[in-house]
Amino acid sequence: MILDNLHHAFPKKSDQEIRKIATQFYKNFADTLVETLKSLTISKKEIMRRVVLDVEELRKIQKEGFSIFLMAPHIFNWEWYSLRYSIYLKLPPYGIYQKLNSKLSDWLMYAIRSRFGGIPIERGEVLRHAIRGAGKPNIYATLADLRPQDSDNKYWMKFMNRDAAFFTGTEKLARKLNYAIVYLQFTRIKRGYYKSKVIKIEVPPFETKPYEITEKFVRLVEKDIKKDPASYLWSHKRWKHIRPK
Repeated sequence: MILDNLHHAFPKKSDQEIRKIATQFYKNFADTLVETLKSLTISKKEIMRRVVLDVEELRKIQKEGFSIFLMAPHIFNWEWYSLRYSIYLKLPPYGIYQKLNSKLSDWLMYAIRSRFGGIPIERGEVLRHAIRGAGKPNIYATLADLRPQDSDNKYWMKFMNRDAAFFTGTEKLARKLNYAIVYLQFTRIKRGYYKSKVIKIEVPPFETKPYEITEKFVRLVEKDIKKDPASYLWSHKRWKHIRPK
């Protein structure tokens, strides 16, 4: 599946180039598993040393008083970025997640993501939670490149040279509740060290067309994948759904 995904994403690359990316992906993936387990014990000081933030754009939006959706991709190591932003943000960020079938895995992810003040919240509870918190600043973070579930409303577009469905709930909620939307750019500096930059996608009042926000997010993800292909989660069944004719 990984080689197949890479061949579709980079049709002009040779087999040798694709296999080189795949090999580096496996190394990055192994590092991420170790780092994720380390998240249970890593100190605030150490995570701050290993993950550097550029939050100038985020500060500007917060000064304007907007609540915010942080849209992030599955670029390694997103768990450490989650911890780092939990330390930085004065408001506890609500991390939107899909409950896992394994109780042990679900407990582990909840324990990691809540260590430094983040509050995991199940995806199905976000609308109710956001409406209850209307009128006061909130911050929600979501890994927005996940494959939507069969029951979700989907928006189809080209993603890395293939048709892919995207969940539209984040954009719809932002429009409905007047939340700003930003993109969290992730970059691996070297093994065990990262940096992240906040890029503004859109702030109210929204003048974009429907789904234009989702498209902007996807194009930013593509740009970052092309810079460092081996840091993206190619093992995810991202292109499982087939676009209806």
